[in-house]
Amino acid sequence: MDNFFCSFFRDTDGVIVDGRLHIFSPGQDDYIQFHNRKTGLCIGPKLDALDMNWIVAEKETLLDRIKREVLNSQGDANDDALSGDKLLMHVLYDTIEHNSFKHVLEYRIECAKSVKEQGIDPSHVVDRIYKSLDTFFFKKIFSVDSLIIGGDMYCLTETESPKRNFAKIGRRFYQIRDRSQTTIQDILDRRDALVEDEIRERTRADDDISKLVEQSIDKYSDRLGATNDYYNQENNLGFHRHDKDIYVYTKTPSYVLYEKVLKKYYEFPPARIGVKVKFDGSYASIYSPVTLDGYLHPAVSSEKPYSIVCFEHVDIPNFECYSTKDKILTYLFNGCQMLMSLYCSEKGAFNNLYIPKVAEMFRHLEIPVRDLADKVVTNKELAGGG
Repeated sequence: MDNFFCSFFRDTDGVIVDGRLHIFSPGQDDYIQFHNRKTGLCIGPKLDALDMNWIVAEKETLLDRIKREVLNSQGDANDDALSGDKLLMHVLYDTIEHNSFKHVLEYRIECAKSVKEQGIDPSHVVDRIYKSLDTFFFKKIFSVDSLIIGGDMYCLTETESPKRNFAKIGRRFYQIRDRSQTTIQDILDRRDALVEDEIRERTRADDDISKLVEQSIDKYSDRLGATNDYYNQENNLGFHRHDKDIYVYTKTPSYVLYEKVLKKYYEFPPARIGVKVKFDGSYASIYSPVTLDGYLHPAVSSEKPYSIVCFEHVDIPNFECYSTKDKILTYLFNGCQMLMSLYCSEKGAFNNLYIPKVAEMFRHLEIPVRDLADKVVTNKELAGGG
């Protein structure tokens, strides 16, 4: 919410008529009579003047919002204009080049490390968009005359015969109707959404940005389209083609699991965890994580390449609301978690290490306690070891 308007309307009650605010003030010819109480009204600012004051008062905040949109637009081509392989290349490039999985168990959507490269100095574009912002946001929202008291809103209708609750402004009278379902908070939220839409539309319509987006789309295809395996070592993300399928993948480091029933430690080598991505037109299908290479692990269905990582008990709230990129990264993170930190003898897995036949399969990975000094035990807390 914008600080300027939060402060203004927290301390200001009044009437809005014909795009102008009239503020409560005693001893005025204009007045409001509401619940047997009469309060004067003095002329206040026009709504577009409020918008203009906000643009000045919140300049730094606005510039930051515009700059963020300008930078995002360089990796955010209009998906409506893309489909199939071209859209896939766009998503792959944006996911792999602009996000970091350097520490695979620390990823979270809300704090994902962005490494988005700055293709241009956006300062001149930001300033141009800031100066072009519309100053009629409130006029678009206040389609009817209104009374604002304590954050609540009431509709006004002009009348020649006012009764009980009404406002007098000049020679005109306005009847105060029932309280609206809309509050001033709702109005400010709607206004904030209009500002975001305005910034986004003006950014995408900017000639310089449009050229950069077109160049970026070509860059996705040029860099990724002619190869079967691409890996960004710095970000620890890549993509891999297998037959007609494409996987986004990350690599785990080596790690140690603790099996608390037999009190044994097992050291596992690095693994490539991949998520298959397919597009049907502009609709993305994201598949559960697999191991791209042959990999022996209690939570992996088999040692064959492209074997499923155990995912039966994973619940990701509101996953359907995630962007395609965030779905991919979240599945990768959960796949790494399943291998490295969520194994526990008491939980369901494809195999449990305390079972003698399974323990024999993994005996070559077992390490003695004396060798743990320079190792990382990634599930010890969950498994209850000590």
